[in-house]
Order: sequence, then C-alpha cells, then structure tokens
Amino acid sequence: MTRHIFLTLLCLSALSAPAQILTVNFPDTTDCSKSELTIGKEKGQNEFDARRLKAERKSPSTLVVDNVELKDMDFAPAWIYLDNASRQFIVEPGKTLEIDVTRDSNGDCSFIFKGDNARAAEYLKAYNEYFDIGKYFPFENDTVPTDVKQAEIDNNYAALKRDLDKVSDGKVKEFLKRLTDDAYLNFRVRLCGSDLKKAAILLDTVDLNSWIGLYNYLPVWAFESKLETPDFDADMTPWGLAYIKAIDEKITDPDVRKALLNNCALQVLEWGQCNNVDDFWLPFVEFAGEDSPVVKYYANKVKSLKSTRAGMKAIDINFTDADGKPHKLSEFFGKVIYIDVWASWCGPCRKEIPHIARHYTEYYKGNDKVMFLSISVDEDENAWKKAMEKDKPLWPQFRASGDDHQALTDAYGIGGIPRFMVINADGTIYNADAFRPSDDDFRKKLDAAIK
Repeated sequence: MTRHIFLTLLCLSALSAPAQILTVNFPDTTDCSKSELTIGKEKGQNEFDARRLKAERKSPSTLVVDNVELKDMDFAPAWIYLDNASRQFIVEPGKTLEIDVTRDSNGDCSFIFKGDNARAAEYLKAYNEYFDIGKYFPFENDTVPTDVKQAEIDNNYAALKRDLDKVSDGKVKEFLKRLTDDAYLNFRVRLCGSDLKKAAILLDTVDLNSWIGLYNYLPVWAFESKLETPDFDADMTPWGLAYIKAIDEKITDPDVRKALLNNCALQVLEWGQCNNVDDFWLPFVEFAGEDSPVVKYYANKVKSLKSTRAGMKAIDINFTDADGKPHKLSEFFGKVIYIDVWASWCGPCRKEIPHIARHYTEYYKGNDKVMFLSISVDEDENAWKKAMEKDKPLWPQFRASGDDHQALTDAYGIGGIPRFMVINADGTIYNADAFRPSDDDFRKKLDAAIK
C-alpha cells in the first residue's frame, strides 16, 4: 500500500520574513498522528539535539508548522520520522520540497523526495548509510580487520564524491562536501584505535574554527587532543581553567566556542569534581559571560554542588513505595545510605543493578550500619514495577515522579542517570556523586564511608 505525504516548505527569505510555513498532508490519519519532524536550528546541531517542530493539526490528515527561524543559517538539516524509519533532508528558505512515503507489503515505509533539494536528501541518505558509526567503530572483540574497514570507507568516500556532482545548489553542495570530508576524516581517526600518534597526525589537519566540523565533533575532538587527559577522580579546576585559556587563544568561531564551553562545563561539573566549585565557576562565568546560555544552563548545577558538599546536611526529598505510600529520605537516617537513582528505560542503570545485588547479598545484607536504597525516576509506574518484577531486588525500592522527580534533580544537580549518592548516618552528605556498584573498589570505598 502506498501512503503519500505532501510536504510544502513555503518560505520567504530570512531577511524579509523570519517565519517559514511547513505543511504536511497525510492520506492516512494514523500516519499523521504518528509522524514527527525535527530541525537543527543551530550550527553544528545534530539529530539528537535537534528541536521538534510543533505542528498544528489543521485537518485529520494535515499538519502545519509556522514561525520556524533559522537564525543566521541559510539552510538547516531536518529529519522526518515515521514508525521505525527516518530520513534526513535540507530545509532552505524559499524552496519547496515534496516527500512521498511508500509502504511495502510488510508495512515498512520509505521516503521519496521531489522538488528543491531532493537530490541533497538522497545524498544524505547515502551519507548516513556509508558513515554508519555502528558499523565502523572499532568495538571490542570486533572480528573485521581495520584495513578491511578502511578500504570500505575509502570506497564509500569516493562514491559520495561522485554523487555530489548531482547536487546543483551551490551553498548546499559546498556544505555537503565539507560534511563528507569531515566524516571521512572522523572515521579515519576512529580506525586508528590505540595508535594515538597516527590519530594525532590526522587531528592536526582539522580546522578548529569550522562550525561545519561540529556535525562530526572534529573541532572539539582535535582541540581536546592538545590538552592533558582529565582525571575525573581529582580536582578538575586546573584542567577546566586550562581549557578556557586554550579556547581564548585558539578559537575565534562563536559556534565552536559555544560548543567547547558546553563541553568544558559538562566534563568539569557533571563528570568531574571541584574542591571548591567557585575556583572554576567564577572564571568560567567571567569568560563566557553571565548571559551565556551555557552559564544559565549550569547555574542550578553549580548551586546544587555548593549545597551538597561533603559534610553538609542532606537535602530531604520525597518519594513513594510500590503501594503509593509517601516517604522521606530523612526517615532512613541512622544508617549509612547508599542511594541508586535510576530508571527502567536507562540501559546503563540496568547494567549496574546486578552489581548492587551482588554486593548486597554477598556482603551487606543484614549489616545494621548500612542500607541500600533505590529511587526510580520513571514517570511510567507500570514500567517501573515491571522492571522490579524482572530484577527482583531485595533492598528497598522507591519512585520519585512528577514534582518529586524535579525536586530530586534540582536538589542534587542530577544531569544524568545512573547517579549514586552516599549519605552519612547522621544525615550529612558523604558523597553526592559517588562511586558506581561496578567499581572494582566498591566495597573498599563503601566500607570507608561506614567507618
């Protein structure tokens, strides 16, 4: 069966009218409700950070999106999703594009592009297939020799360069050329594996001030290769300040600067630690500017780091048990508490659970000086309960959803899960961003907290 989506991008120039109108017509109303459109409105923004286009349903089979601004970009990458299928294309002011979706006998859909930038969309299809990180990343125990992968990537790159001649638009064509060259270099570096000298030679060719390179992470990768390797178990302040100094000396492109500042803050504030966070944060704010998006984004994280230092009173939080009964963290004070913040949909969280179970059953069960406590942030209660049925944990399980989830996140600056915390028996904080259950020295570290 064939389903047609008629997609019209009715756009005036960015100078005369910042808004553009996107109309999507679906003969099938089910497809209409299931589809999703996203666009990377900022330079270097990839598929995972792209913003969803909020569509108004004008009829059972028609979606309309307006007021789409591309800021200082002439065009932007966009994505359409339906079922398990997706395709990337180019949104360009003043251009019209049609997308037909066809379904085969199994119900699987594919996309056919017509109109302006249709060839660019087809090119991007080949680009994403040829540079598939899941296929070419040198994973552990990979049986395909590196030279075989390199030869295939070389052939793919040559084929893409030939296909590029079919793209007529000058600006779009030049963008795709740079994108392809960067992807080729990206994978060549990845295939170097542990040969750091060879990788360094390749990274030396990267233009650190190319915002197009951000789509393949190259400026960030090349920039950080010149810095010392960070030690996330030590005070990250010196590393963070060196990072800022290097940005000031080497980076002139505003979009690359923004990406690097985000990465610096992420590694220091989320992944690392500071003996005194202001030693890093105050110079960072002065350099980035108080109105910088990255400063605004991490302001609450910094506030939580200051209020959750070792020795400070643990911020009380609320959560419920499987029966819906409310509880507070403070009611468990009196023992050292090892807290696991997780969710059923979080793969890394689930991988830690067997380690918790092993430590608990083999060593800590019945120990009256310590308790394990898991707090799920699942909004879907049924998903949480199904996960517990599968894992069968023997230690207390709770859930923080809605306002309780937000309060937990704000109080302890949780930017990602799994997150582990250790609270002293007197209700003060031992470590608000503690060691994982999979840590080889887990018992040694937890025993030190207990003592």
